[in-house]
Amino acid sequence: MTTLNKDKIVDTILIFFLTFFFAYPIYLCGVSELDEGSLLHIAERITKGEVLYRDIATGLMPGIYYLQAILFLVFDYSMEVGRYLQMVVLATNATVLYLISRRFVNRGGSFVVVMLFVATNIFVYRFPNYCPLSILFILLGFLCFLYHLSQQKNTYILLSGFCLAISFLFKQNFGVLVFLP
Repeated sequence: MTTLNKDKIVDTILIFFLTFFFAYPIYLCGVSELDEGSLLHIAERITKGEVLYRDIATGLMPGIYYLQAILFLVFDYSMEVGRYLQMVVLATNATVLYLISRRFVNRGGSFVVVMLFVATNIFVYRFPNYCPLSILFILLGFLCFLYHLSQQKNTYILLSGFCLAISFLFKQNFGVLVFLP
């Protein structure tokens, strides 16, 4: 395994902040009444003591609702809270994807991979959504798995499984990757 050298550290920080600030003006405009409104309403109800699947009907996995409810309790009841979360998720996905791709291609190729990922994802999910969060934990799980392959440390394989299990809390058909060999 190649270690995180100074260039990789600078690159990951740069990718994270450039992605975050590139998404900033895009993510803080517009409203999606159906999906975003439903998420915000259900998260607010959870903060008031209602229980998902008992008091609140939804066909989605619980992760996104409880995460949004926690953010409401920590910060404020605002659409912006979720939008900032989504910017952090996009930037983190791009950063983890860079670290994964550096294992297989050179620095320039990794930047191309990240740019394509950001370009194809920046307009899709501007509000908190279960897909990008599930993808985040899948990418983290894969990165941990790659570290396990190179270092043969059980901690990485446990972290990989943990990340894939968490991805299941956000989107069950993505989380099924836990069962792939």
